[in-house]
Order: sequence, then structure tokens, then C-alpha cells
Amino acid sequence: MEKNRRGGSAFTTMMNIEVRFFALLMLTVITIYIVFDTQRESNLSTELHKINRLLRRSGRHSSSPSSSSTQNKESEEKEKLSEDENELAWLDRNDSKPYRDYGDETCGINTDRMGFLFLIRKWQEIAKANNIRYFLDFGSLLGAWRDEETIPYDADTDIRVHNDDLETLFNLSIRVRKMSWDSYDDNGVHLYFTKDWRKPYHMRRRFSCKGKEVPDYEGQCSFTDPTARLIHRQWHLDLFVYTDYHDTILFIPDGRPAFLKNDFLPLVRCDFMGIEVRCPKKPRLVLQEHYSNLMPSKVCFNKTWYESSEPIMKLIHSKKNTK
Repeated sequence: MEKNRRGGSAFTTMMNIEVRFFALLMLTVITIYIVFDTQRESNLSTELHKINRLLRRSGRHSSSPSSSSTQNKESEEKEKLSEDENELAWLDRNDSKPYRDYGDETCGINTDRMGFLFLIRKWQEIAKANNIRYFLDFGSLLGAWRDEETIPYDADTDIRVHNDDLETLFNLSIRVRKMSWDSYDDNGVHLYFTKDWRKPYHMRRRFSCKGKEVPDYEGQCSFTDPTARLIHRQWHLDLFVYTDYHDTILFIPDGRPAFLKNDFLPLVRCDFMGIEVRCPKKPRLVLQEHYSNLMPSKVCFNKTWYESSEPIMKLIHSKKNTK
């Protein structure tokens, strides 16, 4: 009996050892899983932080289910107002050929081109991320229509934004704007609204980039028209406004010119400095409202820009003919 008891005790001891070993093994596996899962959650948290940081740069924060639902409804409403992006046609530039002569081509590209290119890329990111309706206007539209480039002597970039999207942009500007800075030595990108942007243009006051009211234009922030600017160092992209009313497109603030929607929409794809942006369907109609003459206002001759005139054009053509 004593032998059997010892044998039974040994068996029980072995069972206890196996149970303990199995329990220890399971505990080890669970611990490894928890550590891995914690690390995975940490990595996920890190990635989400990176994503949110990128979204903040382009003006979007991760949103709650309720706000996300609201944004989805707004996006659906906007989709009803515009054509499917994938079905948009490309700008027809065939009628721009007679208006592309900038002279003898010895002056080179616009010295501000890199700054303009940086801003148009940034704007395209913001517009796409926030479903903003816009198109090129003024000199930028003229340059895109002529040769898909910025005008060699242009001083800025011009965009026109739908009036209903201004609040979205303004809320974005609050999140990313720093009031106390000097744009000439700041490397950031700032979406800056004039403080009185909801008021009529003639009632708007001027403010410096540091928020001080000034009597006259003083630096890039003291504008009253356009409504907003995307600013990077010494360069800026102007944001003007348009709206639609029944069958017409109106430019704000004065409601002129008025275009038929069928001449204007759907917007078309256009190339501007290698970036795909949006242009009116019939850009020449818009440009003729802005400019009495669509020919370049300046021409290059012997590495110098001159006001375009008949005598200087004769010199340029004479030089070309002698080559």
C-alpha cells in the first residue's frame, strides 16, 4: 500500500507539474499576445496621429460619427451640383494659339514660378480634401489657356471659389492660421481671410499680418479684395468668389459678369504648371470680360521685358526672320 501511495503521489506530482507548465505556457502566450497587441495599438495610435497631423496640414481633422455623417450629406449635395470628376473633359485650347507670342524667348521663365507652383499644389490638396469648388481666374486662367503655364511676368496666382464653400475654408483658416507672424520670414503656409470678409468690399478694413489695423495696403495680409489668400513667404494665391443663381454664374461682389451656366459648367480639367486644376468650360468668355486684349501685355526682347507695342513686335519678328 505504501508503494502504491508513493506511486500515486508521484503521478499526482507529475500531473501538477504538467498543469503548472501548461498554465505557465498559456500565461506566456497571453503575455506575448498582450504585449504584441499593445504594441499594435501603439503603432495604430502612432499611425492615426500621423494621419491626423497630415489632415491638419491640409485642414481636416478626424471627425465624430455625427459630424462625419453631416459631411457626407454635404458632399452628396455638392455632387448633385457638379459632374463626376472622372467624367470631366480637358480644356480645349485650340483657339489660344494666336495669343501665345511672348517675344524672342530670351527672358526665361517667371522667377516666382517655384513659389506659385508650391502654392497651387497646396491649394489643390486643400480643395480636394475639403471638396471645394473652384476654378482658375484672371492671369492664371489666361496663362493656363495660352500655354498651360504661369504668365512669365505675373505677380500672383488667382482662384475663384464658390460662395457656399467659404465657411468651410474660413473654419479651416482658423485651425491653421497664425496671426502673429511675418510672411516674409515664415516658412509655413497660411490661409488668411480678411477680418471683414462677410461685409461688402467697400466696408472692409485693412489689417497687417500681425493683426494691426492699417490705413493702406501694407504687406500681403492687408487686402480687402480678394476675400482670402493662401500665403507662403513672399508668394500668395488670391481667392475670389463666385456663386450660381438660377441659370447664371455670377462673380461676387458686384454680380457681374453674368455667364450662362451652360457656357461655364461643367468645369473642365486644365493643366497649370503641370498640376491638374479646374477651369471654366469656355475660358475665353471669362477672359474677354477681364481683358480688352488677350495678347500678352509684355513681350521679351534681348532678355528684357517691354510693354507690347507695334514697334517692339516688328523688332522681334525681324530678329526671328534673320535666324
